[in-house]
Amino acid sequence: MDTKDSSSVWSALAPRWSELFPLRPDRIEMCRTRCGLGGTFLDVGCGDGALVETMLDAGRDAYGSDMDGKAVQRAKSRVGDRRERIQQASMTEVASLFPGTSFDLVVCLGQTFPHLVSDQDVRAFLVGARDRLAHDGSLLIQVMSDADLPAERELPAREIPGLRLERRRILDQGGERAHLELKATTEDGCSTWSVEHRVWTPESLSGMAFSVGLWAVSVAADESGREWTGREPGWILELARNAESRPW
Repeated sequence: MDTKDSSSVWSALAPRWSELFPLRPDRIEMCRTRCGLGGTFLDVGCGDGALVETMLDAGRDAYGSDMDGKAVQRAKSRVGDRRERIQQASMTEVASLFPGTSFDLVVCLGQTFPHLVSDQDVRAFLVGARDRLAHDGSLLIQVMSDADLPAERELPAREIPGLRLERRRILDQGGERAHLELKATTEDGCSTWSVEHRVWTPESLSGMAFSVGLWAVSVAADESGREWTGREPGWILELARNAESRPW
């Protein structure tokens, strides 16, 4: 078994990311609904660019960024002659992306956002996203929930021809951090990684966002917009610069 640095996991999985995690229709519909025809859209942590390509094809002015070079290469290849719409950058660099463009919708979906573990990095992302939003724009952040769940649990495995990806989530004793253990098995053997996540609740993230001038608008259980009851495996928080709302 080959244990690798956590930063290499995304490069290793990038060539088959869309097979492992196909773009869900509910995610497409959510983004299309929140960002109308001709609207500006930014996917932070865009991976191989599947959502950016889909939004471009749906008539949106779409852009994406990712910190992994191999993912960015695949995303640029996916969007073809629109490759300038993909940039390599970390989440903390969102303020510098695509200068002069304001976004009607910025999204950070999947389990991208929890990779920011320090207050400094979280605030850098939130402030950067806030400053890039159009006056009535929205920021959507998706997070896995750990509420009322075992401190150590297996997540559903992903299996495609020639590759099986197993995942285990382990909470630390303080409940503020989680480690995502990944094991990829191929014909050539196994590779493992450990990725650190910060643990959030809608209340804690809304409070952090409010401290930098973002209002909590709504929290949903998933991309379908179902109401968050606290028992679902994850949630999506909508934040805005201008909203008749209050912090959670």
